[in-house]
Amino acid sequence: MDFFPTLSSQIHSIATMAIIVKAIVNLIFAGAVAHDGGLILKSGRKTQLVSPMTWAFATLLGGVIAAAIYWFIHHYPIPRKNA
Repeated sequence: MDFFPTLSSQIHSIATMAIIVKAIVNLIFAGAVAHDGGLILKSGRKTQLVSPMTWAFATLLGGVIAAAIYWFIHHYPIPRKNA
C-alpha cells in the first residue's frame, strides 16, 4: 500500500536521474583516462600495473575513485631516490 504515490514517483525519478548522471560521468572519466594512457604510450613510457585500456575499463566501472587512483599513480609528483 502506497500512502504517498507522488513522493514515491519523485524519489524514483531522482534515483533514475542520479544513475544516468553517474553513467555519463563514468564515461567521460573513462574516455579521459584512455586518452591520457594513449599519450603516455606515445611518449615512450608505460602505464603502471595494467594497460591503458584496462585502466579505462576500471574507470568505467569504478568512476571517479578509479580515475583518482590512476592520476595518483601516473601524475602525482612522488620524489624518487636515485640509487
